[in-house]
Amino acid sequence: MKLRNRWPLAIALVALVASAQAEAQWVFLAHRVIGRVESMSQQTDTGTLIDTAAVIVDRPVDRVYQTVRRSLTSAQQTQGITLKISDDVGRVVQFKRGDQTASIRVSDLGDNLSQLLVTSSRPAATTADKVETSGTTIIVQRILAICKEMDVHCSEEKS
Repeated sequence: MKLRNRWPLAIALVALVASAQAEAQWVFLAHRVIGRVESMSQQTDTGTLIDTAAVIVDRPVDRVYQTVRRSLTSAQQTQGITLKISDDVGRVVQFKRGDQTASIRVSDLGDNLSQLLVTSSRPAATTADKVETSGTTIIVQRILAICKEMDVHCSEEKS
């Protein structure tokens, strides 16, 4: 009878150890990608260019979001950015510069890890347009500036 009562305890102990191991592997994986800015760009069938970049930083989500807000507020005065939408609960800020619209979302990954995800859209350049810096380059530069402001080492991943 006593042996029967130990089985649930043994199963619970095994489940607890497996859960802790899985969480440790997730944290290990996340620490390997901290500060690595990944980006991509694509063009839709209608000609709109979509640019996306993301980075994981080792900072609390509220600190990251406040840094994003402060950086964009400063950029309003110096770079012609217009803030469109600010959702403090969802930690999303949408802004515009010229014909490019972008959104930054800051997500909590736990263990003081946060993810910055930036997506922008703009019309495709025509041959009459002057050649300008790509949207992906602009949003990667914005992420790198935010990292620098938080004293976090970030670098662009070249593929």
